Amino acid sequence: MLISGQDKPRPASVSDAIYVEIVAALYETAVPILFAGIGLAIVGTITARQTGDTATAVLTALGVVSSLVRMLDVGAYRRRIAGAPLTRAEAVVWERRYAAGSVIMAFLLGLFAARSLMLEDAICSVMAIGIGFGFGAGVVTRL
Repeated sequence: MLISGQDKPRPASVSDAIYVEIVAALYETAVPILFAGIGLAIVGTITARQTGDTATAVLTALGVVSSLVRMLDVGAYRRRIAGAPLTRAEAVVWERRYAAGSVIMAFLLGLFAARSLMLEDAICSVMAIGIGFGFGAGVVTRL
C-alpha cells in the first residue's frame, strides 16, 4: 500500500476486538479535522490576500479540500459501523485510510508553513507556524 511490504497483515499483538476499538477511537470525533481545515482556511486566506502569493492560495485550497475529504471519510466510517461491527481486516483498511489522510494533511500544512516562511511577512509566517504546531499537538493527543 503506502510502504512496500505493509500490505500484509501483521501478526495479531492484540485481540481483534481491541484492535477494532483502537481504530474506532481514531474516528470518534471529527472536531480536530474540522478545526484544522477551518484554521488553514482562515490563515491561508489572510496570507494569500496579504501577500498575493498564488502558491499559498493553492496550498490553502488543497488543505481545505483534504479536510473535507477526511470529514467525508469520518462520515463513511460512521455509516459503515452503524450496521455490523468491523472485522480486523476491515479495521486495518480504515486505519490506513485515516493514516493516509493525516499524512496528506501534514504534508500540505508543512508545505504551507515552509512557503509562508519564504514570504516577507512575519505575521503570516507566525500564523502558519501556529497552524503547524496546532496540527502536531492534535496528532499527539490522538495517540
